[in-house]
Amino acid sequence: MSSTLRPFRFSMSGTEWGPHESGTDQRAYLQSEATRAEAAGFDVLTFADHTVPGMRPPLTTVLCAAEAVRSLRFGTMVLNNDFWNPLLLAREVATIAALTGGRFELGIGAGHAKPDYDNAGLQYDPPSVRVDRLAEALPLLQQLLRGETVTHQGAHYSMVDANTGLPEGATPRVPILIGGNGTRVMRLAGQYADIVSLSGLVRNIDFGHAHQPDWTVDYLDGRIELVRAAAGSRFADIELNVLMQWVYETDDRQAAATGFCKEVEPLGIHLSVEDAMNTPFLLFGTIEEMAASLHNSRERFGISYFTARPDGFDTMAKVIAYARS
Repeated sequence: MSSTLRPFRFSMSGTEWGPHESGTDQRAYLQSEATRAEAAGFDVLTFADHTVPGMRPPLTTVLCAAEAVRSLRFGTMVLNNDFWNPLLLAREVATIAALTGGRFELGIGAGHAKPDYDNAGLQYDPPSVRVDRLAEALPLLQQLLRGETVTHQGAHYSMVDANTGLPEGATPRVPILIGGNGTRVMRLAGQYADIVSLSGLVRNIDFGHAHQPDWTVDYLDGRIELVRAAAGSRFADIELNVLMQWVYETDDRQAAATGFCKEVEPLGIHLSVEDAMNTPFLLFGTIEEMAASLHNSRERFGISYFTARPDGFDTMAKVIAYARS
């Protein structure tokens, strides 16, 4: 099976601004973050798309960070489709891809957090409508990013002779990542995505940024099967990603898993110790054990692309080196 396994890729979330003390040079802070991620072995630095205070706007942030490094790639994890018209987004994305030498991956989803909409004065439609918009936008984005001129009249978008405006052949290929968990989004990902980001987040709590997760192995298998069924023969070309929720170095992996399960049980998160030790959303143990977990996730689920939160940076740097050794 080893001949068919994808190489590992690792990304770090770089969503928030640097320290807010007076005089902080945010440009220098951001670029040092990118330099540090590249030196630590990360492949991608990603930025979210939230309007709440303290969060960096993703696309302009990418351009600034990319100036400081030569091999690190950048991505959005993920853009809220409702904030972007497909043509206007494609113009920005195509330009970023061209200016960074093709080091950009477009992550997009249907949107989920009502506070983001409230801050911007935008209507927060039911999930079915948000997913309808995403379903209409995705093929338009694909065509535009291929350099095509598009005329379209649909339920949510219309355009006439639309294109990104870049010279022919100027836009490197832009991989599209689709992130989410719902059944329709997973099927859309199977149809359109180059990369599928599996969130394991089942239900939005009070329409905010908190979620009710399901990190069990059986549930993850079901989500991947939805992608596989929708993708058909192209499933082998899809890269699977997870956002790891907890990265913790410990000499007693069993005890850590047991403690974690007890801690989250009052929150309504029901997880067996076995699932906690086998789900790719959680990573804990010694550096060697965590590296082995990544290998197991790649072999068991086909997941080869792992995203960590900033608080796991130092531990992940060690794990990355060991996993690739």
